[in-house]
Amino acid sequence: VLVTPQGVRANSWQDVADISSAFGIILDPWQELILEASMGERSDRTWAAKRVGISLPRQNGKSQLLVARALAGALLFGEKKVVISAHQQDTAREAFVKLMEIVEADANDALRDRIKPNGIMNAIHREQVKFVNGATIQFKSRSGVAGKGFSSDCLLLDEAQILGSRAWTSINSTMSAMRNPQVWLLGTPPQEEDDCFAFEAVRNAAIDGKSTASAWCEWSADPS
Repeated sequence: VLVTPQGVRANSWQDVADISSAFGIILDPWQELILEASMGERSDRTWAAKRVGISLPRQNGKSQLLVARALAGALLFGEKKVVISAHQQDTAREAFVKLMEIVEADANDALRDRIKPNGIMNAIHREQVKFVNGATIQFKSRSGVAGKGFSSDCLLLDEAQILGSRAWTSINSTMSAMRNPQVWLLGTPPQEEDDCFAFEAVRNAAIDGKSTASAWCEWSADPS
């Protein structure tokens, strides 16, 4: 399933792929397809896709895609605060560890030079990276916080198949105050016990055409 937003006048997906490649993140074609669907810009230079939904099976490279989008936001797009969030802190920390692997790679002196001295916070529940240009990438758990603390230019929600109405309402209220926000929801097909209100709502709005400012990318089994 592939739904793209309306009103695209330019697209920055290649910039994301290029800076990722420069730092050793080689994206697969399916990851580039997601970027192409989500990184389109309107004539006023705002994101055409205010919401980006991604549904695919586990262990396919979501963390790599999250880190690529976060780095591009911090280093290319002038996004001063990027938040990577997951239902549980362990999953959010996986993305932080992935970023640290990239930062610490031998060939990435240029990336390390862009990070502030003592700009890496490694403490559990406080993981973040601060850059010399003033941008910050933070890694947060959603459990028990109902969307608090997620005000950001770009919000990347992993495990988004577990995101209820209360948290989603709070997140939308918080993000609406930003000038050019983009919210990503990345997850796997929900289980029966999952509170998948937000995931289902964004999916339906995109597929049914009720939202013209959404991208939805889904790899799923044929119904038959």
